[in-house]
Amino acid sequence: MPSCHACRHSKILPLGAALAASVLLPLGRLFGLSAVVMRSTRRRGISLRQVILEILSFLCTLVSCCLFAASLGESESWIMSLALATVSQMRQLGRQGLSWVYFPPTATHRRVKAQLPWIVASSLMLTLFCMVLMMATSSFSFGSWLCTGLVVFASVELQEIFLEGIVGPSSAEGSELLEALVQPLSCEGPGLSRWLALAALAHAVVYRHQGQMLSKTTAFGYPMDIQPPAFAAQVFGTRSKAVSMSTSGLQAPDGRSFFAVYLQSGLEVLREFTIRVQCIVAASRHKGAKALDLSQLQVLEADVLQLAPLMRIAAAGLCGWICLSRDMDDLGKVQREDALSKVIYELCGALQALKRLISLRGLLDFAPPTVRGAQSSFEEAQHSLYQLLMTFEHCGLQQVILPPLYKRMLEDMMRDF
Repeated sequence: MPSCHACRHSKILPLGAALAASVLLPLGRLFGLSAVVMRSTRRRGISLRQVILEILSFLCTLVSCCLFAASLGESESWIMSLALATVSQMRQLGRQGLSWVYFPPTATHRRVKAQLPWIVASSLMLTLFCMVLMMATSSFSFGSWLCTGLVVFASVELQEIFLEGIVGPSSAEGSELLEALVQPLSCEGPGLSRWLALAALAHAVVYRHQGQMLSKTTAFGYPMDIQPPAFAAQVFGTRSKAVSMSTSGLQAPDGRSFFAVYLQSGLEVLREFTIRVQCIVAASRHKGAKALDLSQLQVLEADVLQLAPLMRIAAAGLCGWICLSRDMDDLGKVQREDALSKVIYELCGALQALKRLISLRGLLDFAPPTVRGAQSSFEEAQHSLYQLLMTFEHCGLQQVILPPLYKRMLEDMMRDF
C-alpha cells in the first residue's frame, strides 16, 4: 500500500506542475501583452504600471518554465529557466513599437497555419541558443529543456499573431487625424503622422463583400442599419451611434471640413506619386534608354518606391469614403468638394503614367521591387476606379467632366463591366 500510494503521488505531482505551468504561461503572456499595448499608447516615457507588468510577465514565465521542466523530470531548473525567461522577454513583440496594419489581416487560424513552420523553427533555434549558453554553467536534460523551450518560445510567437489587429484605427481621435493630415508630405520624422492618419481612414472604411443579396444596402453591399464605420461622424458631419458628435463635424482652423482636408491630403499624395512616375517616363521618352545612367535611375526608382505604399492607401481610402457617401453623406460634404471628379481625374492620370512606366521594362533596367511596386499601384488604382464607376454609374457619373483621353479610358473600362 505505501508503495502504491507513493507511485500515485509521483504521478500526480508532475501532472499538477504541468497544469500550473499551463496556467502561468498564458498569464505571463497576458501581462506582456498589456505592457506592449500600454507602451504603444503612451507618447513618451515609461510608467510604473508598465514596469510592474513587465516584471509580472517575466516572473510568470520564469515559474512556468521551472514547473514545466519539473513535470518532465528535471530537478535543477532555475538557471536554465532564467535563460529561457530572459530571452523570451527580449523576444516579445513591441520592443520598438507596434507596426501599423493598413488593412484588416486574414483570419487568425489561417495566419497560424501559414506561420507554423516558422514558429517551430524559430522556437527551436532560440531553445538551442539558450542551451548552448547554459551548457558550461549547469547540467541539464536535453529532451526536457527542448520541449520546455519550444512551448515557451512558441507562446511568444503566437502572442505576436494574436496581437495583430488588436490596436485598430478607432483608438485615434478625429482631432489628432485632422492635425496629422495637414502635416508636410514626408517619409520620415513628424511627417509620418500623415501616413498613419491616411492609413487609419483607409482602414476604417474597408468592407468585405459577404456574397449576400440584401434588399436595402449601401454602396458596399451592406445593410443600412449596421453601425457606421469609425470616423463617419467626422468625415460626413453626421451623428454616429458610436461617436457623439454634432452635425457640423470637425473643422480645420481655416474653416474647411474634415473631409475637405482629407481630400486635399489624399489628392496631394496621388499627384506627387504620378509626378515621380512621369519623371522616369519623360526622361526615357525624350532621350531613350541612355537618358539616365544607373545612379540617376536608382534615385528616381527609390522616389517612386518610397511613395507607392502611401499612394495605394490614399487611393483605397478616398475611393471607399466617396462610395460610402452615396448613402451616408446627408449634408452633401463630399458633393460640395466635387470629390468624385477630382479623384477620378487623379486616378486616370496615375493609371496612364503607370501604364507607360510598366511598358518601359524592356527598355530600362528596372529593379524587381520597382516593377512589383508599379504593378501593385496600377492594380490598386484600377480597382479603386472600377469601384467608383460601378457605384456612381447611375448616380452622377455623367456629370464628371474629364479630358478626351480620360473619357476614352473610362468608356473602355465601362465596356469591360
